Amino acid sequence: MIVRWNARIKRLKYALTVPVIVLGIIISPYARPLLPVETFLDFQSALILNLPSNEGHDTQLPQFYSDMFGWEELAKSVSKVYQMIPKEERSRTVVYCSNYGKAGAIEYYSKKYPLPKVICPHNSYWYWWMEEKNITTVIIIGGEREDHLDSLEECELAGIHKVKYAMPYENNLKIFIGRGLTRSPEQIRKALKVFI
Repeated sequence: MIVRWNARIKRLKYALTVPVIVLGIIISPYARPLLPVETFLDFQSALILNLPSNEGHDTQLPQFYSDMFGWEELAKSVSKVYQMIPKEERSRTVVYCSNYGKAGAIEYYSKKYPLPKVICPHNSYWYWWMEEKNITTVIIIGGEREDHLDSLEECELAGIHKVKYAMPYENNLKIFIGRGLTRSPEQIRKALKVFI
């Protein structure tokens, strides 16, 4: 009797384990970027499993992919703008990023592309804000020109970052070059602090 009971448990174990493993393999591309984007979109379409965005945005990719999509392209776009600045001015230039995702992307890709230091008032980046006193030029990612004139004498549009699969609010970002700070970097840091 114990032998028969043991055999049933083994069969039950396989009956449960195999479907879990097969299901895990099928849905694994939703958890890790295992497939090229176009292949993933075909796969998602075949499964008819289009996950909605947590924030209600219409995206082709699941939000956790879209949130991270286009970071290298963003760094390239900012690098192009940075290289438009005269060489003697670049050492006194920083990039202002409104959130830690953009800030992290710029810092990560600074090993690959010419990019200045980053300042960011979002979450722990607020603590890492540079105490640089000689900042004369700020590259700003996103927002509108009028918003940036609170802290700058001049602000010019220098580029637009476009990427196909990013979240809508991370796409078509204007990149500005600002000069003539009317507030100190520390005043800006305190005014724009965001912890969420």
